[in-house]
Amino acid sequence: MDKLGMYYYNGHHNYLIFQRPNDKARLYTPSLEPGKYSIQLFFHSSGDGPGGLSIYTREDNSPYAQLVWYYSKKFNGTYSDWTEARVEVNQVSSFKVSFWHWKD
Repeated sequence: MDKLGMYYYNGHHNYLIFQRPNDKARLYTPSLEPGKYSIQLFFHSSGDGPGGLSIYTREDNSPYAQLVWYYSKKFNGTYSDWTEARVEVNQVSSFKVSFWHWKD
């Protein structure tokens, strides 16, 4: 089984395991108030086929998401140890954060 990371939100976590090629998963936060946020996550990409991870923000009244962080095993290499990533976002209106995973 291939694994791609663990995410924490207010002390909670999600652990995703992909079993088939082209598997995809998306996680969404509830709507957040405007302001500055630091998104901290730990991930690894061990196994035969984890593809990558993207983090997007989307204002509540907008159909468009903005890419704020991206990792691809194909372009960034393999991280067999847990690796920290930190993303700073500053939103002027309420918004959601989405985490998109995929397996190659």
